[in-house]
Amino acid sequence: MFAFETGTLVPCRVVGLLEAESNLGPNAQVICIPLHEPRMRHINDIDDIPEHLKNEMYNYYANYKALEDRDSWNIVKSWHPRLEAEIVVRRAYDTFFMMGVRMEELEKRLEAE
Repeated sequence: MFAFETGTLVPCRVVGLLEAESNLGPNAQVICIPLHEPRMRHINDIDDIPEHLKNEMYNYYANYKALEDRDSWNIVKSWHPRLEAEIVVRRAYDTFFMMGVRMEELEKRLEAE
């Protein structure tokens, strides 16, 4: 639907989560909507996403690893609401910064790329 170059930062809001598991372990897919996308301004939670679009996302995440490598697999489990997705995002953020990377250092690294 949208194409961005690698490394492009797009302000988004979290609307839900697709829980999955891969051969590498838990593989949660956080579903976000660009903040300034007027066609999706009504989507605030996972239940606001049209069913056909959720089916497309489900199908993509259920099958994309098969295209990459025969030994890779991904099992899609269930959809979760925005509040649960925000907890996953917060936990990932906290874990990343517990590893000793300060925001200023991260910004310098991004500028260098």
